[in-house]
Amino acid sequence: MLGLRKRQEERSLEARDLTISKLFFDTFSNRLHEVEGKLQALSTNVERMKLSTERMQVSDLVLLEKIQKTDEALKESLGWTKKTAESIPGDTLREKTPSLLEIPAARAIVPQSPIQPFSVPTTDGSILSGLANQTELQVIMLLSAQGSKSAPEIGRLIGRSREHTARLLKKLYEEGYVKRDQARVPLRYSLVEQVRASLRKGEEKLQGEESAPVSVPPA
Repeated sequence: MLGLRKRQEERSLEARDLTISKLFFDTFSNRLHEVEGKLQALSTNVERMKLSTERMQVSDLVLLEKIQKTDEALKESLGWTKKTAESIPGDTLREKTPSLLEIPAARAIVPQSPIQPFSVPTTDGSILSGLANQTELQVIMLLSAQGSKSAPEIGRLIGRSREHTARLLKKLYEEGYVKRDQARVPLRYSLVEQVRASLRKGEEKLQGEESAPVSVPPA
């Protein structure tokens, strides 16, 4: 009886050890599969990184080759230009290359506006006799006929550039022919009262001369 019980206990221990061993093996096997999967994924990533690095290296080599070719082409072009310049005599090169002093300055082309002819009503001792030229007189008569104007409007009507008109109006203002309305932008110019009076006096004289009877000598 004792021997049979002992054998049964031994068999039970062997079965338990076998179960533990099997459980340990299964657990170890599962862990091993997981590690193998991770290693395989890591290996794949490493291969991809290698391929990407190789492609970048190839791209860098291609780019470097293009840069070298471009640099060589530039050097050849500069060399050819230098040789061509050296082969041209200095006198010929100077003749074909005008200096800055020889190049005429570009002038602004301002369309000429038609100005209607007008008579100049001046009298003896008139203040208008101090005007320097016909353009100044045009401005005076324009302001007399149409009232105050801005500098751009005056320049357009008399057919002069902006700079010329600005200098002209500044001169007339400083000499006391016109006044500025600084409350408006752009500034507007109009005649001073003395000039208006002189123009009215001249107009009255002309009208008197035109209306005077003409004496006819007897036959």
